[in-house]
Amino acid sequence: MNTFEEDLRATLRKQENALDGHTLARLGAARRAALATPAAPWWRLHVPALGGAALAMAVAVVMLMPMQEQLRPPTRASEQLLKDPQFYEDLDFYMWLSESEMGNRG
Repeated sequence: MNTFEEDLRATLRKQENALDGHTLARLGAARRAALATPAAPWWRLHVPALGGAALAMAVAVVMLMPMQEQLRPPTRASEQLLKDPQFYEDLDFYMWLSESEMGNRG
């Protein structure tokens, strides 16, 4: 410690020893009242943390739900057509049709 802190500490100790009886009685009563109050239950100390965790979980769910929607492959008519066995039976026709359309455009 430096000398400033030592001087300050010595000054505070002198003032502490110079307190009158009325002030000491008030300080003692305040100390007893503070010690007499029951301690807060353990769960009251954790309410802000639990609330923050619940909020973070809700935000995560809200943010991930649209992502799951995007990950699912869309069901379109072309995909339904590929599942149809009739499509594979007429595959030669579809190939001929696409070649003839390309020949007509060019």
